Amino acid sequence: MKSVATRFTRADGAPLGIAGLWDQWHDASGQRQESYTMLTIKADKDPLFREYHQPGKEKRMVVTLPEGA
Repeated sequence: MKSVATRFTRADGAPLGIAGLWDQWHDASGQRQESYTMLTIKADKDPLFREYHQPGKEKRMVVTLPEGA
């Protein structure tokens, strides 16, 4: 099965907040690097994402933040 690029947005067009972590660090040469990651949760019971992934594959989804968080 081929992957399909997909974009998820809010129905009202406002920004969608996603929980994540970031860090700044210096590599062996002394250059500053930045690392980012999005937090995910199991999506087995989510009405959309439980069907979105391939059968038999782990179902994950990003953690969305409530407005104003």
